Amino acid sequence: MQQRGVQHIICQDFYEFSGQKYDTLLFLMNGVGIAGDIDGFKKLLQHSKELLTDRGSLFLIHPISVISTRIITSKTQPLFWEIQYQYEYKGQKGNPSNGFI
Repeated sequence: MQQRGVQHIICQDFYEFSGQKYDTLLFLMNGVGIAGDIDGFKKLLQHSKELLTDRGSLFLIHPISVISTRIITSKTQPLFWEIQYQYEYKGQKGNPSNGFI
């Protein structure tokens, strides 16, 4: 990051971080994977809200290939899809992970 010009780098557990407010939080690739499941996602959203300014923005970008899905529904419509995903690059596969979209 420093080689690309980022001047202030924080390398710390997201849930341990506090004390400063931000205009933007950005979770790229598997960054949202720290949530793990729907309950963890609620925790992630709550902590993000504590870290954001009143007009702050939260961006979650997670490109995945879905292996299997289970739809969690409300009385009228789907809310989330629980998924299991696995990354592969040039024939090397990572461990399967649980998540949601």
